[in-house]
Amino acid sequence: MSIITKNQTIINNSCKSLVKYIKVSNVSYLIVEKEDTISNTLIKHYDNRPTKEYIDQLLKIGCIYHQDPIEITKIKTVPRRVQIDKVIGKGSLLKYFFYPRVDTTDHIDFNNFNKYIIYENQYFLVVDKPHGINLGSIVDHLHNNFTSFLKDWLKKRRLNDNSDHKFNLNNPHLLDSPTRGLCVIAKDPIFLSKFNKLLSDGKVSKIYKAFVPIKENDDSSIEIKPGIYKHFMKSTSYSPKILFDEQDETNSLKECLLKVLKVERKEIYVPLGVKDVSIDLLQNLNFNDVGKGNLRKQTKRLLFNVVDIQLITGRTHQIRTQLSRLGFPLLSDIMYGGKSLNYLLTEDTDLKNYDSLHWPKMIGLIAFNLSFQCPITKEKYDFNIVNK
Repeated sequence: MSIITKNQTIINNSCKSLVKYIKVSNVSYLIVEKEDTISNTLIKHYDNRPTKEYIDQLLKIGCIYHQDPIEITKIKTVPRRVQIDKVIGKGSLLKYFFYPRVDTTDHIDFNNFNKYIIYENQYFLVVDKPHGINLGSIVDHLHNNFTSFLKDWLKKRRLNDNSDHKFNLNNPHLLDSPTRGLCVIAKDPIFLSKFNKLLSDGKVSKIYKAFVPIKENDDSSIEIKPGIYKHFMKSTSYSPKILFDEQDETNSLKECLLKVLKVERKEIYVPLGVKDVSIDLLQNLNFNDVGKGNLRKQTKRLLFNVVDIQLITGRTHQIRTQLSRLGFPLLSDIMYGGKSLNYLLTEDTDLKNYDSLHWPKMIGLIAFNLSFQCPITKEKYDFNIVNK
């Protein structure tokens, strides 16, 4: 039996180091040589090192996919997620993530989860998704995301209200894990279908605040003026995304359009050593010094250009890539050349903040305004979380 990694390298059973529980990110593929259950197949493949309980947990959280051999399906198919152990036949393909990504959730206020819900009716919810958590499920985890937590909270509320109303939640919006902001979450399948049509027709307006760090006496903001900015993105399945100023000869690049509505400066006094996800960039933060002498809390004044942006097209990482292309990477957007909050807080001090070595859980991008007309009731909505 052999295992095929994403880069198609064959690793035989003699490769023992693969399963020493060192976190790896690559997906693995396994061609089954003998009919057996999924759990037994993986346990035997790894010489009995993973436990049945561990494999069951991988199944439960959606880390394992199965594809029947073409002799059975007669057509080419794709691996489908399985969440219960079952017998699979010879020639089947298993796709699995042995070490799924898990976002920490210590910054999520589960005791006051209602604060994230901006509006709710029978068809949809509008939520303020916090930084540092995926909006929906990802390929290697079904449950470690905001929508799953919201569904659990709604279930508890339903039990407390003695309600028997059942629902499924779906995400028509896409919002990156480190980005905060307003999203519609559909409760009704008819609404979901009609709202998706609104999105494709460009009839849903979303406005973002982008926070670009600047230094004292920096006049670079004159280069970001209100108006429409256009770039072209290479179509790839991976990140970071690549932008160009002009279309290529084959006309294969995707057009990226955004509109800068306004640019203003903002200063924030932030305590040294603070966690990035605990800062609300929308509020007028001004932390006062506390204590005396060596016990006095140290703060640092940070300056930002705050850019209000309306997307015209909706490409992956579009605001992040376009501002970076213009020379103005977002706060903490390391992927596109930005500096982390912790770096900005400690760059001119003798303090060593080891959190700055970690990938930030937030970036300076917030979807603060959302407006649309309900495709069912025809009621117009305009949501805003600035100074809510």
